[in-house]
Order: sequence, then C-alpha cells, then structure tokens
Amino acid sequence: MKKLLCLITALLLFAAALTASAGGLLPSADTLFAVEMPSMSAVVMREADQISEGKDGSTAYIYRNIDHETFDAFSERLNEMGCELGTYTVKDNVLNAVVTKGTGTMRIMYDNSSLTCMIAYAPGACPEETVLVKGYTVGEIVVFGAYDQDHVESNGKEPIEWIVLDKNENDEYLIISKYVIDSWSAPDGFTWEDSSLREWLNGAFYDAAFTEAEKAHILTTHLNPESLPGYDADPGSATDDKVFLLSATEAEKYFDQKSDRVCYPFGDPENPGNWRVRTMDCCIDVDGTAIHTAGEKKYDYVFDTYVYVYFQAGVRPAVRIR
Repeated sequence: MKKLLCLITALLLFAAALTASAGGLLPSADTLFAVEMPSMSAVVMREADQISEGKDGSTAYIYRNIDHETFDAFSERLNEMGCELGTYTVKDNVLNAVVTKGTGTMRIMYDNSSLTCMIAYAPGACPEETVLVKGYTVGEIVVFGAYDQDHVESNGKEPIEWIVLDKNENDEYLIISKYVIDSWSAPDGFTWEDSSLREWLNGAFYDAAFTEAEKAHILTTHLNPESLPGYDADPGSATDDKVFLLSATEAEKYFDQKSDRVCYPFGDPENPGNWRVRTMDCCIDVDGTAIHTAGEKKYDYVFDTYVYVYFQAGVRPAVRIR
C-alpha cells in the first residue's frame, strides 16, 4: 500500500512539473510553426516573377507590373489578415515598410516608378496558402479541394478530381466531379431553388471541401430553372450559387454521348451509379440515360427513353472557377 501511495505521489509531482513547464519556462510550441502572412499571389492570382533566399534566412518574392490598384488591394489584404504596420519610409517614389503579425515579420518594398513589389518574409513567417488556377483544357482532370468521399473518417479527406467541361474567354472553367462523391434523396416535386441539396452544397459541403484560398477561385453562377419538355411542373426560380448541379440539358451538352454520362461512385470502379441533376425530378441513370424520379413513367424528350423510377441519387457537384 505504501509503494502504491509513493507511486501516486510521484505521478502527481510529475504532472505538476509538466504543468509548470507548460506555463512559460520555454516558448509555446506554437512558436515552432511559421506565421502565415498575406501573399501578393493571393491578390494577383499568379506566381511571383522571382524568388530568392536571403543570407538571414528570409525569402523574398518579387512581383512586376503591380499597378496602384493592385498594391492597394494587397494593402487591404494585410488589414483583413490582422497585420500591423511597423516602421516605414517613403523616398524617391519607393515605399519600404515593415509589417508584423504576431511573431511574424515581413518587409515590403514598392517602387512606384517601375511598378515592382518585393515582399520578404523573415524566418518564422511564410506566405499564405494560394491556389493558382491556370492553363486547363476541356476534358482535363484536375484536383481541387478535398472531401470524405469514401465516408471513412479515420483516413481523412480524399482530394476531389474534376473534369473540365468548359472554358470561356475570361479563363473561367466549368468543372464537375469525376466521381459520384455522395448521395441524396429528394421528394417528388424537387426544385433546385428550395432543395435541401442546394443548401447543403452551398453550406456544409462548401465549407468542408474547400480552403479559404480555394474559395477565392470559386465564382457565383446564375442558374436558370428547368423542367423537361412535356413534364408540366413549375421548376422554381433562378438562383445564384457557388456550388450546383448540372441541368439535364447541360448534361447532354457537355456529355454528348450517353456512355460519357456513365459515372462511378468514388472508390467503386465496377458499379456505375446514378447522379442527380438540378432539372426538376430528374437524374442521370446508371447507363447514362436521363430519367424522371417522380415514380411515373413518362417520355423523356431529351434522351429519348421511357425509363422513369424514384430513388435516391448520387451527387456530382459542379463549380465555376477562375
């Protein structure tokens, strides 16, 4: 019994020592991580023109052709991320400033004549994560965001693969998930405007799948409602969304062959799954056919078929990015 009491006492003393140590004899372990500070790349959406390492361990990023409006936008970014202005000088059209955030320090030089900006991150500071979207081609598979597609929490999220469906003159890309990444059951009379699926995609999914840096690339898309020809129902009103589903007409436009519309759940390459579109009471069946889900057999004027059933359908999100 005496030995047990001694052991308990020793454990309590050890725990107390750990507590005292955590109280401040050494710097917090948080100081071992670099402080994330604003990056000009997050504003201009391109990489630096030049990167160099200083003898003091700092890393300098040089950006050319930074006009006044862009530099002001970067200044606003400093405010948004909670930075503070330290010392600064202005001489011969050149601004030199020291900016801090917590224990992180960065030095900024902006030449008003050459429109060149240099940002040097001191040791213990690093530029914020920036996702750059560029140079995609239609049909290409790209990785953007991450989501628990296999629904096994212990192994974390899986990167989302997307198919590039379209590109416009502004370098904006329409992409759709390569796989069915989840499933959703909708009642008869499903309209995209009022659906819980729309709410989930633009809420919980949006926050879970994309970092703040990735969200900066996602555009708001104006979507017109749709019901299939010959299907007499009110499809609801137009919406403006970050994440959405293709309509049946868009599915036909971007996947002109029925076989191209066949899609598989993530991690299951043997068994194709159906996937929902935002067209009222409609989804794409396992063989690529557009079908109604209202439980009534009706003619499909889009894909010329008579296969109509009601069941839970898979989810293939779509987004526009730039």
